Amino acid sequence: MTTEPTEGTITGIVDGTRRVRINGHRGQSFTAPENTLPAMLDAATLGADGIEFDVHLTADGHIVALHDQTLRRTTDVERVFPGRSEEPVWNFTAAEIARLDAGAWKGPLWAGTPLPFIADILKAFRGRPQTLCIELKATQIDPVRLAAALAATVGRRPNVTFLSFQRPLIDAVRRAIPGAKTALAAVRRPSTADLDSYDEFHLDGTLLTRRVIDEIHLRGKTVTAWTVDSPGVARRLAVMGVDAITTNRVDVIRHELHVARWDSAG
Repeated sequence: MTTEPTEGTITGIVDGTRRVRINGHRGQSFTAPENTLPAMLDAATLGADGIEFDVHLTADGHIVALHDQTLRRTTDVERVFPGRSEEPVWNFTAAEIARLDAGAWKGPLWAGTPLPFIADILKAFRGRPQTLCIELKATQIDPVRLAAALAATVGRRPNVTFLSFQRPLIDAVRRAIPGAKTALAAVRRPSTADLDSYDEFHLDGTLLTRRVIDEIHLRGKTVTAWTVDSPGVARRLAVMGVDAITTNRVDVIRHELHVARWDSAG
């Protein structure tokens, strides 16, 4: 396609050359507790092409899905371990984390939902087509330790992207897992060195421009916009040429792009 897309036309979705992928942000986290298996599986059921989730390393070397550095916001850590709610997740063992309820904060329907470990997620998605987008969160843990744990548990499993805002974490994974697909998450335009180093760029959707998207595409890399819950914004970004959109509302964004596809084609 050489024609510049206009408002209301999603290039490639219409002509079949490109399809905007949808990633569930911490799963279908609008309706289910974030970074839990129910949220991830709901996202898959609703048509997500990928599942984005966050990980930390525990005190005893296990990888757990969690966004924050502490367990306070999304678990009952204060009830189970009084006085420890301000401690970072890497101070807790896997056995301690397994005792926590990571669902009740979202509603009674989810009470008793545990935080999943990476082995749980890999097992749940074995044989499924979704890409797993594993975001490595900022941590005081040595990047080499985290990368070694990922190499031992995830290894070269297909359909996995390792991403982070922290370049040392991604670079440690690149060394530990040769050939791993890596992505830089950022709120600003990638540098030339970044464009040469990483396979994907997961960028703040509110700051994306066509120029940045085109520059990344010229390097043969892909662009994912985060975190987009507005149907109108999703459609605009699709018109601009993003390859994927990460959203808390997989159902809403999938429906919008499907309708846009057929409205435009008609």
